[in-house]
Amino acid sequence: LLTAMYLFPVFPNHKRLRDLAFIKIFIIALVWASVFVMPLFIGKSIAYSPLVQNIIFLEKVFFFIMITIPFDYRDRRIDRTQGTQTIATITSEKNLKGIILLLGLLSVTCVLILTQLNLLNLRTSISLILSYIISIALSIYGISNKSELYYLGVLDGLIMVNGAAYII
Repeated sequence: LLTAMYLFPVFPNHKRLRDLAFIKIFIIALVWASVFVMPLFIGKSIAYSPLVQNIIFLEKVFFFIMITIPFDYRDRRIDRTQGTQTIATITSEKNLKGIILLLGLLSVTCVLILTQLNLLNLRTSISLILSYIISIALSIYGISNKSELYYLGVLDGLIMVNGAAYII
């Protein structure tokens, strides 16, 4: 349903969900964060409190917004042509890099909170923090990169690296 609303004009004036200002990057982050964390909450052996669920969910929302910003920047000309306002169409490259850094640090903060609550062991925490440091660097670099392979390989690969940090 969400995908249909994103692609097809279901709103007044033939607008799609994608055409609404600033929503594209947040929908992507919310959907991917939900997909990423859902298996953690389904298992009967893992009983997380709502507070912990929200911290884990926020950690992933920050992460997915962070790695989606380079895609938003890449698509800014198309978005401007279509009249769609996004983070990348209204702010500078320098500001986008600062936003990426802030989002990465927010994800790290969530990991530190989960570690402090004894919900993540030290090895998992270190793996996640390292994955976020790598993700910050590659996302900032992605703002300047023009290669489609970079976007598909490196940035999408960050999702796998982040997931592997939980397994390691």
